[in-house]
Amino acid sequence: MNKELIKILAEKAKLDIPSVLSWPLSEEQEKERRKKEEDFNKFPPEYPPQDLEWLSEHRNIKYRPDKILEGCRSVLVFSINYYRKDFFYPNKEKSGSGLISMYAAGRDYHKEFGGRLKKAALLLKEMFPGHNFRAFTDSGPLDETWLAESTGIGFKGRNSLIITEKYGSWVFLGHILSTCTPEHLGVITKEKMSGNNKGKCPSLCSRCRDACPTGAILPDGRVNVAKCISYLTIEYKGIIPAELSEKMGNRIFGCDECQIVCPFNSAAKETDTAAFKKDIAGKYADLAEILQIKNHHDMVEKYAGSPLMRAGRNNLVRNACIAAVNIGRKELLPYLEELTGDSNYSVKEHAKRAVKALTS
Repeated sequence: MNKELIKILAEKAKLDIPSVLSWPLSEEQEKERRKKEEDFNKFPPEYPPQDLEWLSEHRNIKYRPDKILEGCRSVLVFSINYYRKDFFYPNKEKSGSGLISMYAAGRDYHKEFGGRLKKAALLLKEMFPGHNFRAFTDSGPLDETWLAESTGIGFKGRNSLIITEKYGSWVFLGHILSTCTPEHLGVITKEKMSGNNKGKCPSLCSRCRDACPTGAILPDGRVNVAKCISYLTIEYKGIIPAELSEKMGNRIFGCDECQIVCPFNSAAKETDTAAFKKDIAGKYADLAEILQIKNHHDMVEKYAGSPLMRAGRNNLVRNACIAAVNIGRKELLPYLEELTGDSNYSVKEHAKRAVKALTS
């Protein structure tokens, strides 16, 4: 192991030892890659769902790092823990507030973790002149669950999330594409996780599937994205069907139910990343304040640097309308009535739905 490289990544980029995928793959890994590529391209015509159409652009490169970085010889895969012990919700609905997913309480991981990876890529460029490096954090074309499985970071759980031995599923994934071979970098490739308790979910366990409010987790381990609360509250910009919105409770950004009940998360260690522990959005949001957000400028003033910026004003206000109905916040009617004339169609229609439900 290249001790100098590990030291530099730890001290200057604040990153742990990476797991590494060598490219081209071994014969066994190549078979697995082709199978995943075939499975991805077999998705039904309705996939990807609305507002995720850009995923279809990745069909030919999702499992081909060499098509993203010319001359790619290795992929360095990193993970970072975001678990917080203070984040579980007693009496969720009784709080009267909007609930925010744990990962979104503090600083946006694209900025925090992504910044570290970009810095690491620059440091690697200095250490290995003549070679190229590209960093990605969740926003790149490659399937990071495949990378994490292939390099021994963890295995894919029934909720489709990567489960690690040390942190459970409370991790962000990122990677750096490199034109250096693992041997040149001086890092050791790892084997895929295996064993009864490390390589797969228990055969009879269905906790995540049972806990999913909308039934988005399918028996075969796939997720019906169009029913997932994280997708509905963050990515989807339209009107949420009543049969789904009524199951959202007071969640206004993301959902952690499948992770909260997972037995592999019972002994998760708390993050030591200060930016994730320092609240921007926090775990509760005042619904009255959300309903009064008028524009992007208001969003920036309140949530700059937070993952909530991805949802944007319209989605967040729409979600607050839904939460107000689901937990019976009649005192919010003045704000909801004003929103029935909102310029955004989705906000306007959900506000009308909320007023009707709370006054009937």
